Amino acid sequence: MPRKPTQLREKLIQTGLDYVEQYGVETISLRLIAEKCQVSHGSPYKYFKNKQDYLDTVLAEIRAIFVEALLQDITETASDRQRLLKMGTNFVAFATAILTILTLSF
Repeated sequence: MPRKPTQLREKLIQTGLDYVEQYGVETISLRLIAEKCQVSHGSPYKYFKNKQDYLDTVLAEIRAIFVEALLQDITETASDRQRLLKMGTNFVAFATAILTILTLSF
């Protein structure tokens, strides 16, 4: 059954996230990601202009994950101090869980 284009794009991005978390960004290649997704080495180029465009997309997703983690469980009724403390706690939890991704977020 053929994949929908958006499904393959999302799979390429998720595979990149998994790869970066495990190995870092230095050795990633579109050919490797295509192989892991079991598609032709040219398939990623249907969704991304080049490797840099792909990496920009993956890193943007990493930043979104980081921001979501940072803001988790912060309520509008909390004081500024409570919000800051919760963000600090969330930051430490995120950093502890996903150190590789954290280094790429900055």
